[in-house]
Amino acid sequence: MATEVVNKAQNASNKETVRKHPKLAKSSARLAVAAEALFESDGWGGPYSEPRVAEVWEAIEAVISRAELRAALVLVNDSVPSADAADPDDWRSELVGRYATVSGFLKVLATPVLEAMKALPGVLAHRSRLPAPLIPGRLVDAGVVNGPWKRLVFGYPAREDGSVNRHAYAFCVLERFWRALKRREI
Repeated sequence: MATEVVNKAQNASNKETVRKHPKLAKSSARLAVAAEALFESDGWGGPYSEPRVAEVWEAIEAVISRAELRAALVLVNDSVPSADAADPDDWRSELVGRYATVSGFLKVLATPVLEAMKALPGVLAHRSRLPAPLIPGRLVDAGVVNGPWKRLVFGYPAREDGSVNRHAYAFCVLERFWRALKRREI
């Protein structure tokens, strides 16, 4: 999962950052020009008078229009994380967009094989009055038992009392689990 989904999300995020870089640099330069004009206005007026806002805007608009300034501010705010953000993890937002890639995988995690594997210790620890490797059939998931294992687990012909061979069932579950791991289904 790490190499397939997370790395692809990180790469896509990095590409998006690189793609935005020229626009971000241009917008940052525009904001810097406006901020410089704002700081220059600090010395305007007399010792006891502050410059008027209209005068400051005139000085800024002499260098850059309000529309360009607003567009630059929007782009910078969209591209740069806020100052109080702890960790800018753009790749995680990209990862959320890749949910369709893992949705099928997530469904497989709750496979009957995995559930049977989790229940296996209880099946093996069950004390039964039946002869030695037999246990009641209600304890096992019959859906996990496939092909050649059916004969060994359920008996051939099937036992009348519905009992199953716990040893054969344990090996059946182990093999199915191993195969699911090998195919990366679990």
